[in-house]
Amino acid sequence: MADIGFAPNYTTLHMIDTAPDGDERDWAYVGPGITNISPNDSDNTDTFEYYDGGGASNEYVSGKNLGYSVSGDRRYGDKAQDFVRSLRTKTGEDLTTNWKTVEPDGTVTEGEVTVRNIQMGGGDANSKGTVSFEVGFNSMPSETAGDKTKMPESVNLTEASVAVDATTQLEPTVSPETASAACVYAVKDPSIATVSADGVLKGVSAGTTKLTVKCVAKPSVTKTINVTVS
Repeated sequence: MADIGFAPNYTTLHMIDTAPDGDERDWAYVGPGITNISPNDSDNTDTFEYYDGGGASNEYVSGKNLGYSVSGDRRYGDKAQDFVRSLRTKTGEDLTTNWKTVEPDGTVTEGEVTVRNIQMGGGDANSKGTVSFEVGFNSMPSETAGDKTKMPESVNLTEASVAVDATTQLEPTVSPETASAACVYAVKDPSIATVSADGVLKGVSAGTTKLTVKCVAKPSVTKTINVTVS
């Protein structure tokens, strides 16, 4: 790996599906207010001792439990955090959704998860409220290997237009081609338009606002465009 080498953890993009019962994924960026995302993977193992082992044990991994532990500061109005908060009183299948992770080399891991151990708010009087939760994959997630080796140098995105209640897929171009194309988005005025973590722009009301796209692997690489909703 020439350029991404020891990539900081923030260069990994994590997303949670906030509409698991919908026809399409509605990905939200698990990032604002979040200070730590760590794998909490574990193995299920069986141990055998055979006569030909000379007294040594033979360990066999029969299954895996994969997932993440997430923690940070409670940020009201954040799409991902507000969705997790809505699950606090849920049980059973209502805690099931989808999770996607994009690593700085472009490796994508995606699958169905259960959200558990949700903790929201609390602490010292003058401290920020906290948030923590875990997600565990319900089966082996799909994984697509990446081959990116460079940090982004520029990102380009043409000005966008969309009708009220319609959607369009934003397609930023990240250079060089050997850099991860993973981006996150922010709309200045969400009363005019909204955007999902994977770049689906939706018109809310007629007007014009600004949209900023940022490269996850190198957040200083950004582009701001005009968005028109008609």
